[in-house]
Amino acid sequence: MLDSLMRKLIVAGACAITLLGGSSAQAGFLDAFGPNSDFPDSDMVMPFAAKGTRQTFFMISNVGASGQDDSPVPVTWAFYDENGGLIIEVVRYILGEGGTDVVDITAVRDKAADGTQGPPTSLAGRDGFVVVDKDDGQPDLVGTYTIANLDSNSAFGGNGAGLGFVGILEPNLFLFGNTFAPVDLQDNLLMILAIDDLELPPTSVTIGVPANPGETIFTVQISLHSNQGDGLVATVDQPVEGSALFVSLEELFPGFVLDSSMTITVLPLTEGVATIGFYGQAVGPFGAGQSFRTELPAE
Repeated sequence: MLDSLMRKLIVAGACAITLLGGSSAQAGFLDAFGPNSDFPDSDMVMPFAAKGTRQTFFMISNVGASGQDDSPVPVTWAFYDENGGLIIEVVRYILGEGGTDVVDITAVRDKAADGTQGPPTSLAGRDGFVVVDKDDGQPDLVGTYTIANLDSNSAFGGNGAGLGFVGILEPNLFLFGNTFAPVDLQDNLLMILAIDDLELPPTSVTIGVPANPGETIFTVQISLHSNQGDGLVATVDQPVEGSALFVSLEELFPGFVLDSSMTITVLPLTEGVATIGFYGQAVGPFGAGQSFRTELPAE
């Protein structure tokens, strides 16, 4: 794992030198650690939940330029199962200067420059994530996701996590989010993704290979903190058999009365693992999603 940390330091140093001396599609900012939640980027990472009564839709916009003679440009979509395995990869062409593309998780397909689409593949019955990569490496993509729950008649969504240009993921840092009192919610879903962003484009922590059934790939410590007593409501060390965790707070903390609003913290305990966090919640039909924030690395 020391080698992994050294590689990150080398990448960060090279990015800083590039910014001072020239430009590069992969140049990053030394003082800004990912994920990027504020600017367009060359790669967008977004979760999808399609088990049971859930459905997911993605939207990508290209704020960069079109190709020669205002032609669409290629963007690669790589879909990973929660076990870390690469499920399918498609290439979809999109116009620049605000061209927008929508993908339904039940009909993933290629889209040619002339708009012709290939045969659809449904990922219904799976949870996982997608890495959307602009093939020329330019930081031009803006992405959002929407996860609907037909059972609760609600939906939530949020921004995709940008990787590739602004910063790099630092391993073993806390993630922070918050929640209304889970007992008052009609739906909630915590989504933690373990990403290898030293690969270009980024990939699952298993490099696209499915984890063996029953094999723990990494462990995260998940805690809930309230504004009462000593603050700590509950904590659990959760093993993950793959590259992603999809779970409700009630499933994580059975037996606890979750009747107050709380802060959610997530800490990867496995050395060298970097994570991205998302959380969605719904009060009646009204839902909201969030991308977790990460702590600043120690100097």
